[in-house]
Amino acid sequence: MNRSNILLHIPHSSKDIPDELRSQFLLSDEEINHENNLMTDHFTDWLLAPLRIPIKNQIISPVSRLIVDMERFNDDSLEVMATIRMGVVYKKGSQLQTIRRELSSIEKRALIEQYYNPHHQKLEALTESTHQTYGQTIIIDVHSYPKVALPYEQNNFRQRPEICIGTCEYHTPKKLEACLVNSFIRSGFEVDINTPFAGTLIPTKYWNKEKRVLGFMLEVRRDVYMDENRFTLSKHSDDARNKICQTVEQALSTFYSMED
Repeated sequence: MNRSNILLHIPHSSKDIPDELRSQFLLSDEEINHENNLMTDHFTDWLLAPLRIPIKNQIISPVSRLIVDMERFNDDSLEVMATIRMGVVYKKGSQLQTIRRELSSIEKRALIEQYYNPHHQKLEALTESTHQTYGQTIIIDVHSYPKVALPYEQNNFRQRPEICIGTCEYHTPKKLEACLVNSFIRSGFEVDINTPFAGTLIPTKYWNKEKRVLGFMLEVRRDVYMDENRFTLSKHSDDARNKICQTVEQALSTFYSMED
């Protein structure tokens, strides 16, 4: 399997809140730590390490999504979550509680320029370079979610599968979708498509324009590999990680063989 044309996009694994931005938040240290734990996609930068994707092909946010959410549109008029004040810069939190003071447009713009823009510029540049070199890029958008939905979630499904594959009609070929679903089923996972979360992130430059830029979102239910009460890895985390990565590798290898 060619790993050089695979990019990992990991936007929510960091818990870092820079000291100089701490004063924006209205929560106590205990409250903000708890909120950060609830909203972080814990260990997703660790989860796919066995795939051996080159470090240079990994785009990982350096800050918590409570600072800037890299998965949102940077224009609130385009972002559905902005309607509940959880657009690119959050004012509300997981319980729909107010977590941040009102920021000025200058403050919001500064956050986007410092964190959001460099993140997406890197993703676009890597997509362009791999696309030009190999003729195809596959972007894996890596996330996790709690077993029980948090109040802010708009799609509050009662049954949440162990694995959610997020797809889009243009950038996720049906053959790739089928390879992923079939591989996870064979590995014994509960899997669903676009449930409880849908879609996948593709750089704007290529969105609905270039079919050789492929992508899918991989969402793993957190109890599969971690202790959700303690926010730590579980005893079976290594086995779960290896099983997930072997399944993804098998799916991609099968898809590549169908492309030849």
